Amino acid sequence: MNGLNIKIFFKTLIIVFFISTTSNAEPRSWTKDEKILLFWSSMASIADMYTTCRALDDPDNWEINPMLGRHPKDGHVVIYMSLSQIATVIIAHFWPDMRKKLLTGKATINTGFAIHNDNLIKTGKGF
Repeated sequence: MNGLNIKIFFKTLIIVFFISTTSNAEPRSWTKDEKILLFWSSMASIADMYTTCRALDDPDNWEINPMLGRHPKDGHVVIYMSLSQIATVIIAHFWPDMRKKLLTGKATINTGFAIHNDNLIKTGKGF
């Protein structure tokens, strides 16, 4: 990630945090189903991180996320995707009515990318 992208990402994360903390003085507790959904959303995020890093081991592959740049280091991918997952959890915590939608959507997107990246690794094709 270049310096400008890092600044934009962290400013966005800070804004999300402050909006979240002012949105609902007492968010309700997480239900059992929401906790299970959070677990699977996190697992999908980890799978996406791993497969992205492995797909990028091939110099013919490149990242399409402009925040990361075309050939990010593994550490940048992990930091970016971890912060993205943390931001999703913060939003879900403070807006309980959105939990299911946020976590299901994030898990679906991450799983799709993980499967796509896994296919790239197996076939040796670029993004």
